Amino acid sequence: FLNEEHTFQEYTDYIKMFAEVSADIRSLDSLVYFDMVMLNCEDLKTGLVDKAKQMSDMLLDRLADDHRVENLSICAVYEHVKEVALKVPENTEELTAMTKFVEHARTIGALQLNERIQQVQTRLKYLLDVYMFSREDMILNNTVLMWPKEINPVFDDNDDLVEAARKERESILIQRKEAVILELQKLLKRVVELRQCGEMEQMLQYVNDVRVLQKRLVDARVDIEFVNKEEELFKLELTEFTEPDEIQSGLEPFQKLFGLVVRWQRAEKKWMDGAFLELDSETIEGEVDDYWREIYKLNKYFLNLKKKDMLEKSGKEEVVRRKRKDDDEEADAEVEEEWESIRVTEMVMNGIRDFKEYIPTVSILCNPGIRQRHWKLMNDIVERDITPDSGTTLRKVLKLELEPYMEQFETISGSASKEYSLEKAMHKMSEEWESILFILTEYRDTGIKILSSVDEIQTILDDHIVKTQTMRGSPFIKPFRVEIKDWEDKLMRTQETIDEWLKVQSQWLYLEPIFSSPDIMQQMPEEGRLFTMVDKQFKEVMRNTVKDPHVLVAAGLAGLLERLQDANELLEKILKGLNAYLEKKRLFFPRFFFLSNDEMLEILSETKDPTRVQPHLKKCFEGVAKLEFTPILDITAMFSSEGEKVKLSTVISTSEARGAVEKWLLQVQDVMLQSVRDVIEKS
Repeated sequence: FLNEEHTFQEYTDYIKMFAEVSADIRSLDSLVYFDMVMLNCEDLKTGLVDKAKQMSDMLLDRLADDHRVENLSICAVYEHVKEVALKVPENTEELTAMTKFVEHARTIGALQLNERIQQVQTRLKYLLDVYMFSREDMILNNTVLMWPKEINPVFDDNDDLVEAARKERESILIQRKEAVILELQKLLKRVVELRQCGEMEQMLQYVNDVRVLQKRLVDARVDIEFVNKEEELFKLELTEFTEPDEIQSGLEPFQKLFGLVVRWQRAEKKWMDGAFLELDSETIEGEVDDYWREIYKLNKYFLNLKKKDMLEKSGKEEVVRRKRKDDDEEADAEVEEEWESIRVTEMVMNGIRDFKEYIPTVSILCNPGIRQRHWKLMNDIVERDITPDSGTTLRKVLKLELEPYMEQFETISGSASKEYSLEKAMHKMSEEWESILFILTEYRDTGIKILSSVDEIQTILDDHIVKTQTMRGSPFIKPFRVEIKDWEDKLMRTQETIDEWLKVQSQWLYLEPIFSSPDIMQQMPEEGRLFTMVDKQFKEVMRNTVKDPHVLVAAGLAGLLERLQDANELLEKILKGLNAYLEKKRLFFPRFFFLSNDEMLEILSETKDPTRVQPHLKKCFEGVAKLEFTPILDITAMFSSEGEKVKLSTVISTSEARGAVEKWLLQVQDVMLQSVRDVIEKS
């Protein structure tokens, strides 16, 4: 029962049940008489009554504990209400929250607490009759019952506290609101005053002033947000502030103007007094055009703003139109006098116009293609030294008054540009070759690398040779004729070297498997000796290429072209000797004419293995697919493609030919005919 949730009435009923049981037990007789026996039940009755009382006490203790917990909970609620109600709010949000809390506590909260206290009183009336409370419990009971009266003064004090806090916060709100309005008026006035900021030397200070105004505007927006939030909390009509947007829109053009003027002043200072030879006319011209577009837009903006301001002041657009029509120039003069910002834009525009006249001088004299020889020509024209040095500036150059000579200088500068373009093209080709490498692949398992995929290199080489030859034909190549001639010779030699190289490699790849056979080396000793020389040279060239595969470096090694040409001559001799050797074999055994050189070389390179002839028998002897060899390599029979076997009349010994394949093949030819005759005769 104790482990379950029950109502107060259920507890009291259960306690009452134990009391009734106890009373029933007491009413029973203590002595019960039976025939020949008297039963004394006093101890049993006492034990049962004690047990019932013990159960009843446990239930009463639970009721008392629950009663105590409820009392403590009610007191805690009242203490919390008192604490919140008497706490001084630090801001309007806390004040609003406290007001809502106390209002709830006074109404709904009070009703809920009263209901709980009534339940406490009901339990207390019952427990006072059946349970002995401790001193602390009695004090707690009294405290709970007294709280409904004691909380009212707290609510009264809260009313006074809220009223004082509300007045204080409203006063703060009014002060902040008035301060914001005053600050916005000051900012608006300051924005209007910016129209009269026209000292060119003070532009950097104006930029800082605008930044300060923007910072003040940000702070004002924060105050406006605070004011509107306070008004919303006090349920007041929200004040609409239109001034911040007006101030922001008014500040932006001045920020652009002052920033643009500062940038222009710095750029002009850098161009006029910076290193003369570092000036780039194209870059300068682009930046000057950008400055002109921006200042032109600002000039139009301020002129329109001035006209709008005049219309607002006069209130009569017709009067303004008539005035402007009568004396437009005078109105413009007034604009310039009254609006320093317009005067600044016009001063900058005039400065940009003046500077544009210097750009041709920069374009002609700051040409990156001008060399000392060109300066010498210009010095001769003006009959004095105008060669710029590290201290030369555009301002100093303008003071030289070179305008009468500019047409001649332009011709020299134009030639320098064309010469420079040729020089850059030559250097560009040279730089391209720095990243072009031979692609090398390993040849079989020899450990030797060979050239591969040279088509792209040859394409680039052909393209550069054509470009170089075209450049040599230019009338402006004269200053670089030696360099361009050397470059052309280098490219031509590289091309010739690669051609010879590929030719040697192709022949080497063809002959290397042939002369790697000891049989061929034995049968062609002179050609074998020559190939050994070529093989040594080729492998040495490839090893050098592996160390540095850059095309111009590898192909430009001293004497490489001549060595490759000599190697090709030796290879031609080797090929002639090889062809003569094969011709000799064919003449001895004419059926070799049915085989290609490669097939013959495959047979001749393995004379110790007569079975290597088997794949080529069909070409030499029509109808013969293969020969039958004994373990000692004697030939005993021949087979057709259909598998028909014809035993030879005479056993042919390949070892007796001492490696001369053509000799035992000639024997095969003769014995084959004789064997066929013998088979026919026997049949």
